[in-house]
Amino acid sequence: MLTRCEVVIRVFGRGLSGCHAGFHFQTCFQADLLVLFLNKEKTFHLRGTTLRCLHYIFSKGMYHVPLNTSLVNTLFSMLDEPQLPSHMLFQALQTLRKIILRIHPNLPSDVFESSKLLSIATNVSASPITSESMLAISVLVDISRKLRGSTQMESFVHSESHLPSRVILLIIDQITLTVKPVLVLCQIDSVMLPKVNFLLDLLIILNREYPDLHLLVLDQIFGLIKSILIVHDNVMATTDTDAFVHDNADLKESSVIRSKLVFRIYRFLITFLENLSEAEAISTKVFDKVKILVEHICQSNLFECYAYTIYSLLLQHQFIWGHLVHESEGSCNRLSGISLHSYSVEHETHVIEFAKRMLTEKNSWPAYRVGTYAACQGAWHTTTFIFEQLVKRVCSDLCCRWLKSLVHYAHGEWKCELLRLPKQGLETRKFPLTLSIDDLGEIGQDAACNKKGHIYSKELAAAYNSICSSLETLRVDVTTGQSFYFQRWFLSLRAKLLGAVVDILNILRNIIKNRQGQKSSMVEYFISVQKLTQISLQLKRLAQEFDLVTTSFIDIDKKSSSIISALAISCSLLAFCSGFALYIPSLANRVAICGPGVANNIDTILIQNLVGRLWHSNHETITDLCLLWEAGGKPFDCFHFRSRIQACENCSEARDILRVSSDAVSGFSGVKSKSNRVQNEEGLTEVTKDGLQLLLEILMKWMQIPFRTPKYFFNLRPCLGSELFAVNETRNPDGICVSLGFHLSLNLCLQLRNARPGISVRFKKFYCMLYCKLSFMEPRASGEQELGTYQAWETDDMVEISEKLLKYASECSTKKSNKRGRRSDDEDFVYSFVCFELNDRGQGFSSCLLDVSGFPVGYYRIKWYSCCFDNQGECWTLPPLNPGPVFTVQSL
Repeated sequence: MLTRCEVVIRVFGRGLSGCHAGFHFQTCFQADLLVLFLNKEKTFHLRGTTLRCLHYIFSKGMYHVPLNTSLVNTLFSMLDEPQLPSHMLFQALQTLRKIILRIHPNLPSDVFESSKLLSIATNVSASPITSESMLAISVLVDISRKLRGSTQMESFVHSESHLPSRVILLIIDQITLTVKPVLVLCQIDSVMLPKVNFLLDLLIILNREYPDLHLLVLDQIFGLIKSILIVHDNVMATTDTDAFVHDNADLKESSVIRSKLVFRIYRFLITFLENLSEAEAISTKVFDKVKILVEHICQSNLFECYAYTIYSLLLQHQFIWGHLVHESEGSCNRLSGISLHSYSVEHETHVIEFAKRMLTEKNSWPAYRVGTYAACQGAWHTTTFIFEQLVKRVCSDLCCRWLKSLVHYAHGEWKCELLRLPKQGLETRKFPLTLSIDDLGEIGQDAACNKKGHIYSKELAAAYNSICSSLETLRVDVTTGQSFYFQRWFLSLRAKLLGAVVDILNILRNIIKNRQGQKSSMVEYFISVQKLTQISLQLKRLAQEFDLVTTSFIDIDKKSSSIISALAISCSLLAFCSGFALYIPSLANRVAICGPGVANNIDTILIQNLVGRLWHSNHETITDLCLLWEAGGKPFDCFHFRSRIQACENCSEARDILRVSSDAVSGFSGVKSKSNRVQNEEGLTEVTKDGLQLLLEILMKWMQIPFRTPKYFFNLRPCLGSELFAVNETRNPDGICVSLGFHLSLNLCLQLRNARPGISVRFKKFYCMLYCKLSFMEPRASGEQELGTYQAWETDDMVEISEKLLKYASECSTKKSNKRGRRSDDEDFVYSFVCFELNDRGQGFSSCLLDVSGFPVGYYRIKWYSCCFDNQGECWTLPPLNPGPVFTVQSL
């Protein structure tokens, strides 16, 4: 039976749940009243009911008044009570955590006395109940994060107690206390690894808020590694020879535990150091500490060769250590040293030696994992070596084909990497670090200069051919369109990018050759502009294709998405540079007479594309770009990729590309100012040489940016996509038919494929675009196209159709449009939009009408694309996993 106090508490709880921001005074009064039921004189049962009520209030975000100091102090007193029941201790911690997350950031720092906090948390963290100890440390981390935004935090964190530092020490102590008994007993504990993972994740969260404490964290991690080694030495010292033989199984068990621990610490270090790199806090002190840690591990005989290899590989992480250069070099040369000074042949040799030992021990699966880590870190020499060795060991045709493809891919990227190495590279070949426009001259003029130009063109062409070979290897004997879907698409785009760069270098060489042949400067100008314009448009389209990759795979991880978005920025930047290298406004409109298909508004197209990608980055660069655009107005409608580009700005590649973009935009602004004053062929020659030299400089800077594979590249599961099935309303046994001069009516079914329960996004409504052209006519009714030969990303109109579909879906989601079927101004092109509501089985049904009344007799393929919005309002373009239906236009 409820007591009178419990009835009052529950009534107040219901009253609080109905309050809103307009009832602050009433809410504050009721909360103060609830605090009265938490004093020691009340029963545990009553106090527990009060805690549940307060926790409910703060969980729902219903408490919008200033910090209640009395409530915080009361909770602290409860946590300090030695006789408090375990469940109430847990509830008090939960309530305190919710209060911390709801209070205003500019809170008085003296409310949370660090000495009292640490004392309570230390006592609670010693609890044998894991949930209580972990929650206590989480509360400390949340308080430290909240105090980071306090105006009084500076004096607080530099006080004698320094809460964040003490929390770091407490977390490491907890990890040590958790690990030590497991190692001593040589028994796997199911709770140990999740607890260690949780504590290391808290350490990452805390370090993001306090990157200046990174040296302390590294020291503590080093101490943790040492403690693991000491525990093993002590165990071995207390074990006699007979017991060693008897307990050999236990020692193997202990080895498994150590391997798991050391790998988890490795993953922590990767995330920790990448966060430091994003915060531009990497220093030589950090490198020295990590180097000592790695050497300490590799010199011990405690771990497997796999551990030595991945830790040695850590020192090769170009996207972490490459930014050491920025601290010592001037801003004008910041990119010139990326991966050059930081790259160590000694480290690479150590990694390969450990990899050899691992392969000698026939540890093929760990070796494969090391190969994937190396590819994701851009260590292409190591990647090539490992995959070349593994190809010889596999028996499965599919696995052999996959590894052969990886060998071609890694070999191609290694050739690009060699162009970035200093003269003491891994091979005897010496590659130039800089390239001038004069280096591309005719053979025989200057042998040394010509050799430099030839090396770049030759090595990049070889890299392009290797990646094309990798793609072709995956295409052979593919029995389903879902096999290696992402991998083939990504390799195709990477090959296109390198091919475009090779084409630009070849065009530059031909320009110099033509000048030496004394051709007319004006004729040479028009021919060169046309070629570079075509390449710039190809690169601009390639950037849009990279955008589609990031929106086509719902389960892609954030880092992989950031790397691909950075590639899209690269393409947009190179498109801009190649389009503006020879751009002279007074002559631009005459380019079209030299060949069809060249856009007259190329400047607007390229600037708009680049502005959309740099919108949230460098405002000075955006201003310069807008000044370059002279048509007036505001054409920058880039809503469909702004959020993704903004998300990738902290990515190492993106930051490097943004710096190159700044140099490119400011440089071409100066070239354009010169070009506006061109009056004769002499002035034309001078301006074009400046433009070409700047283009070449930007290319060289871009090539110095290391390249790494997205982690998602090694996800070999079938991709989540959709299939479309269609039938004619007439149910004709010969297939889908329509009479000449009539509209085609279709009943449709959209089926979601390869959806896994672990995917966090949820969606119900799909939008689909079906379209057909006269050019889609087929020689006969071929039925379903072979799945292995159908790839949606190989179609020429993918970018344009996706943009149309995205615009329609956005309008429908905001209820601005309900149009379903349309006919293009081009009578040869018809299309229709359809909306599907998916059921629990991932199926949706609808119908559409295509106006094919103008199509002559024949067989036609209908193509289609689909997209959807997730519960966060983000649009995804799911890959179509089957070709569209074929219909027949019959004569009457």
